[in-house]
Amino acid sequence: MSAQISDSIEEKRGFFTRWFMSTNHKDIGILYLFTAGTAGLIA
Repeated sequence: MSAQISDSIEEKRGFFTRWFMSTNHKDIGILYLFTAGTAGLIA
């Protein structure tokens, strides 16, 4: 039941809020990989 409620809340958040203020470990992992890849291309 609580999973359904959190899914509906998840959809209402904007791009910035979802990606840069996330506590979801999957989103944080994707951000980490993206940041590491970007730093690798710059270096």
